[in-house]
Amino acid sequence: MKFSLAAARNAIQVGDFQTALLHFYPILHWISSVERRKYLKEFGDTLRGFLCDERNDDESKLAMLAMSRELFADEPLLLNIAAEFLFRSGRYLEAFDLARRASASENREERLHALVNRENIKSNIMDQWHWAMLNDASRNGAYENAMRLALGERLGARVLDIGAGTAFLSLIARRFSPKVYCCEVDERISQLAERIAIGSGVHIIHKHSTDVSTEDLDSQKVDVIITETMDSGLLGEGIILALLDAHRRLLSSESSIIIPNSLVQATVYACLIECQAITDEHVAVVKGRRFVSPYVLIGSEARLTKGCEPYWCCYANELKGGFRYLSGSVPVFNVNFEDASRLENISNGVHEEHAVELHQQGRVHAIMVWFRCSLFPGLPALSSSVEANNCWQQAIYPVEEPFAVVPGDHCILAVDAYRDRLFCEILRYSFGAENTWMDEEVDSLPLEKMRFDSASRSLKGNAENSTHEHAQCSHEQSGQNGKRSLDDRDKRADSFGSYVLVTGDSSADVEMEEVDEPTEGGRENEIMETANILHETDFLFLNDSALVSFFARCLSALVQPGTTFERGDVSLVDITGVASVSGSLASYNENYYCLCYYRSDDYRMLIEAFQTTGRCVLRAFDGSQGFPCAGDVLFCWPITSSGTLCEHSLSRIVEWKLRNPSGIVIPSCVRIRAQLLSCLKIVRRSKPQRSAHQGVDLSAIDELALTYYYDIEPSTLSYEKLSEPFDLLTLRFDSELPSEAGVLPNFLQQLDTRSQVLTCSSGLADGLLYWFELTYGNEKYSTQSDETAARCAMYLFDESRAVNRGDRVAFMCSLFHANLIVELER
Repeated sequence: MKFSLAAARNAIQVGDFQTALLHFYPILHWISSVERRKYLKEFGDTLRGFLCDERNDDESKLAMLAMSRELFADEPLLLNIAAEFLFRSGRYLEAFDLARRASASENREERLHALVNRENIKSNIMDQWHWAMLNDASRNGAYENAMRLALGERLGARVLDIGAGTAFLSLIARRFSPKVYCCEVDERISQLAERIAIGSGVHIIHKHSTDVSTEDLDSQKVDVIITETMDSGLLGEGIILALLDAHRRLLSSESSIIIPNSLVQATVYACLIECQAITDEHVAVVKGRRFVSPYVLIGSEARLTKGCEPYWCCYANELKGGFRYLSGSVPVFNVNFEDASRLENISNGVHEEHAVELHQQGRVHAIMVWFRCSLFPGLPALSSSVEANNCWQQAIYPVEEPFAVVPGDHCILAVDAYRDRLFCEILRYSFGAENTWMDEEVDSLPLEKMRFDSASRSLKGNAENSTHEHAQCSHEQSGQNGKRSLDDRDKRADSFGSYVLVTGDSSADVEMEEVDEPTEGGRENEIMETANILHETDFLFLNDSALVSFFARCLSALVQPGTTFERGDVSLVDITGVASVSGSLASYNENYYCLCYYRSDDYRMLIEAFQTTGRCVLRAFDGSQGFPCAGDVLFCWPITSSGTLCEHSLSRIVEWKLRNPSGIVIPSCVRIRAQLLSCLKIVRRSKPQRSAHQGVDLSAIDELALTYYYDIEPSTLSYEKLSEPFDLLTLRFDSELPSEAGVLPNFLQQLDTRSQVLTCSSGLADGLLYWFELTYGNEKYSTQSDETAARCAMYLFDESRAVNRGDRVAFMCSLFHANLIVELER
């Protein structure tokens, strides 16, 4: 075979990257290293194409990687390519090691590329939940005390740690036992356990506990089992089946010990809470059609099947607006982990019903669940309640249709437990015949007007009314009273209000006038359909009235007298992915017409719901077809509600501007703002806190500490401000695209922008809270505002640093393919 660069390039043209590499290798091998570097980028692009080609098997890909390393040893470009391939292959630790080495590069772009890869890999190995758990001193101390009591007088006891994770508890057990085994099925975490436990005498078994045999345990059963496979709802990590199997196969005798040792049973509690933020994140109503997240409207049979999450998890006291208890906490489920018969019952499925009495007036938005579990007799129990303030979040079951209650009302909760599934729902509730007041009236009505003879009704099927036409559940009311079956549906008048877009001659501001529709004659009665489940929708943005108002004001400013579009003759294109933007604007203004491009079928369903009968003003297209299209104005939304930039959206702006160079993009600018702060809570969820580790050395995973933490609700975050807000970066969409080949616009890539802040107080600085301000003209939407639904993020220093009032702290900020990279300058 005759090798040549021409043949390699011809193969690249037809997508035959393997043949191209076979030509490259011998040629590059025989030329000098200096000459070889001229072909580095071309070779790297070819290698990347080969590794991404699914027709090639992993063995061939690994062989090609090894050969490339012979040609370009420790070359950052190839290290990054290899790291991305290993990451896609699930070999996370190897990928992380390569990305870490590439991040030492002097080539700025490759270093930034490596930093992005490194953060992505880190968050997939050790997320914030793992760090919160490892840094929970109360949890760790409780397990150490339980092991001391259980093993102190059982010399030579053999121990198995089930679901061991990083082997943290196994290393504590090793202090009290000469024979400690730990099993972990997650390959990423078990590899970490190998690194952490090296030389400790702990035996790591890379298996699920139900696949562990006595041969794995040196042909003997164990005397003590330790496990911390308890999630927010107690059962979600598989503790029931794991311990049932251990009872049958792995425990040496009836006198063997299990930690948690629940002679006082592990108990799950449930309560009803008021929390509008939960509904905003999971439910939307569009013109009588209800849309919900997968956590809301799934029957118990479906929720108890594998692969379906039965509940949503969060720190309830960190949600916007907080929450209120409307009832006391009622025990709804319990289990003794040493009782094999109880474990077997749960593995076959159990059903219970429990009554809950309401003690506060308000609106029920969710069931909140938490557990209490004793690790060993005589020791304080662990709890996942809000008040416990530890690593566990709370399990949340959002209510499909929030309803108003007063003290003395009752609800019946149905609880189903099956294997690793725990499902709670409100089966029915009872209250008096006049309890239909709306949530705006909760605080104004005297209590005596809310009491009446009780009537029982089912939760499902009571269609509620929204006072706004765009998607939201912020203002809903309960329906008629009376006893109903689970399958009934109410006929309701469509009482959605509407808004008119007012564009006066003297003002560029938009006024949102609420217009009440007539209660008789002018409104159709509808039957509320079964709720539609949306799997890929950001409900926070969908329900964000501030976001819709932002675009309405921008559009109003665009069509003011004296502007290019004063006659309202404007061609609009919407790629926001938020259906309530164009859906609501079309409802506000009968002249509104827009082409909407989407990535998810969820969007198409929502747009169909927004369409007014007989008047189709919104045309929705699959984003992969027909884009970019011609247009005067592009609506985009290049951020996520969790606090990140959206590369896909930013790339679509480039495509559209290439076709419409004079087109207007709304918003026209994104400013990334930041504030220096001290926040121990976020630090504990992001990086190792040695004081909490009970003397266990976890330094082997120090490099996996998180640098960025997302989904922060600033209004409920406890932190100390150490500076005033300042600018980190600015992304502009109103500038011309660069004409030079290979140069990206500044909203996709910026390198080394320096910023500096003056501290306003002394303290221990942990990092930067940062957020986005999206603007067009004088209009602004800020993700830090209490009026918006979006959340913020935090950049954390490698090490917290003490600052004094008046100190100057400098940062280097970059944007690499829409990824924000912040570095503290020393």
